[in-house]
Amino acid sequence: MKNLEAEQQKMLERNRGVRRGKEAADNATSREVDEGGELETLRMRVQTLEAENEELWIQIAILQKQTRTQQTSYEAERRKQQHDFFKYSNARRY
Repeated sequence: MKNLEAEQQKMLERNRGVRRGKEAADNATSREVDEGGELETLRMRVQTLEAENEELWIQIAILQKQTRTQQTSYEAERRKQQHDFFKYSNARRY
């Protein structure tokens, strides 16, 4: 008898799980229909943000290139200092 009751209890639990699964699936499909427009809106927003991100990366690259060309290199600065040192040290000797 206990075995029969245990089997019936297991069957009830499985049936409840199946019903919950069907209800969840029905709710999911109805939500998908409602969220279809929202999903498309989000996709378009992502594409817009990706395009904006690409433009910003291009701007960053341009700014970095400009700052590199405007600054004198370490070697050029060192050569100028060395030149000035020898130039003015020679002037003091004569």
